[in-house]
Amino acid sequence: MKQRLGLSLLLTIILTLTGCAPQPIGGDIETLTPPATVTAPAPTATPTATETIKMIQATASFGVVGTAVLITLPPPGADTPAPGALYSPEQVTLDDAEKTVMLNAGDRFALVLGENFDWTVSIGDETILSRVKNIQPIKGSQGVYEAHKAGKTTLMAVGDPPCRKTKPPCMMPSRAFEIQITVK
Repeated sequence: MKQRLGLSLLLTIILTLTGCAPQPIGGDIETLTPPATVTAPAPTATPTATETIKMIQATASFGVVGTAVLITLPPPGADTPAPGALYSPEQVTLDDAEKTVMLNAGDRFALVLGENFDWTVSIGDETILSRVKNIQPIKGSQGVYEAHKAGKTTLMAVGDPPCRKTKPPCMMPSRAFEIQITVK
């Protein structure tokens, strides 16, 4: 009986969230009718650690279907990355400057900053993240990087314009790039 009441309450919450309202049809019997279109909020491309969005379909024994959004919170004390963090990206580009990159140990990504500058890359703690040796980088890439163990570090790069190597050197400014790396 308690399970049936709990299921009934859960179904009522789900139907309320989706906009399905009870429609009386006479006597003491009610039929719940979903609206013509049920639209749930679209999940973000990269959900933060504080929310993992899961879409579920709930079907009652009397055939009414509703949609709900469940938000799962991480355990207390878990790190919550800044909004816009990248999760296990395949590539990191200039557009990702100043972002946090979230990786698991063993994850790899290509650093692709382009060919317009001569880039010098440095990593704060190479026990957490380092460049993979013996991999030929693709054109415009500064190498492939791999996460090794849990921790936080910074990847920094300075790009000098090629004309700086000419005689006399040009006065074009260098470009700085930095990302924060968090490995779980």
